[in-house]
Amino acid sequence: MEKILSIEHLRKNYQSKNSETVAIEDFSFDLNNGEFVAIVGPSGCGKSMITERLAKLLDFPYYKANVASFSASGYAGESIEDLFVNLYLAANSDLKKLERGAFLHLEEIDKLIFSEKGTDVKSQVYNELLAVLEPGSEVSFKIRQD
Repeated sequence: MEKILSIEHLRKNYQSKNSETVAIEDFSFDLNNGEFVAIVGPSGCGKSMITERLAKLLDFPYYKANVASFSASGYAGESIEDLFVNLYLAANSDLKKLERGAFLHLEEIDKLIFSEKGTDVKSQVYNELLAVLEPGSEVSFKIRQD
């Protein structure tokens, strides 16, 4: 695979009036063409900052979604298909740009797994998302012409 980015020993501190907080320390990784990358960590550790800056640096489309409110295909509410429609729109409807690479930032994905209410629907969303992330899978969607 072609390497498109290499990050070594990244560090990010947040300064307040009374203290300094280390959000990221000694974070290194390579990003290769065609790879899916998951950045996992507690709230406030810098996941959003990393993905937003990398998307800007690489000139990749970026879309951030809260998947805890998603529902399975066929139910009311946003679906996995909507993620890709919105990512396409974030690329200014430029499929070539989207094919080059993109950042899809999924917030609250843990709520799909650990939800008490609507467990069947939430697990369907989780399974649909995993199916899309499998190597060789294809995504298709319709763009509404209003």
